[in-house]
Amino acid sequence: MTEEKRQRVALVTGANTGAGRAVVRALRAEAVRVLEHEPEPGGIGLHADLSDEQDVARMMASIRERHGRLDVLVACHARPEPVGVLDACSNRFWRQVDGNLTSSFLAVQGASDLLAASGQGRIVLLSSGWSTGAKGLAALATASAGIDLLVRSLARELGPKGVAVNAIAPAFLDDEEWLICDAVALGLSSDELRARAGAIVPAGKLGSCDALAQLVVLLCQPALGAAIGQTIHCNGGYFRHRI
Repeated sequence: MTEEKRQRVALVTGANTGAGRAVVRALRAEAVRVLEHEPEPGGIGLHADLSDEQDVARMMASIRERHGRLDVLVACHARPEPVGVLDACSNRFWRQVDGNLTSSFLAVQGASDLLAASGQGRIVLLSSGWSTGAKGLAALATASAGIDLLVRSLARELGPKGVAVNAIAPAFLDDEEWLICDAVALGLSSDELRARAGAIVPAGKLGSCDALAQLVVLLCQPALGAAIGQTIHCNGGYFRHRI
């Protein structure tokens, strides 16, 4: 590994989720110094309410003071859950939209100066393959579609500053936090979806958070600066379209 790569610093939000833990492992395997954000106190990482602008600002100020730089931001804080239009109160709907979309926006906004100063800043946000909509997933679809559009706009604003912004849209991962949404969309239980995955998913099996994490690592490479404003699908071939 080069000296430059060893010195790169990454912030992974939601490091206590299945996807977050996998991303932390994958980036550390690349000799990146990883700062872990966990939304609730009790772990070993940074703690901040990402829906609170001042709390985010305090976290970023701490990173600047203690580490002096930030090269990578990966947003894994989303905790998707089935929330439909007709069976949910407005609080549940907006809690998920704020937890996914608003928190991603505030994290990027707070980190943008540090990432621009890096000269090779990389941002990866988690969206969802269900951004096109599905029964029982109105909140997830709304938040994910917002993230897809946010990434395109951020690419215009941050690209000239050397910051590449992309999103990954996972689906059909063998991770309970994500699989429950796939199951609801198909009218199945998670166990039924696992049992029938070979017939439903073109790849013949469910994916994994580790596979998603390898895609994150690819998008965070300094040499991949021309790939910006993209939403990359990670779903075993179930969704065969481009955003």
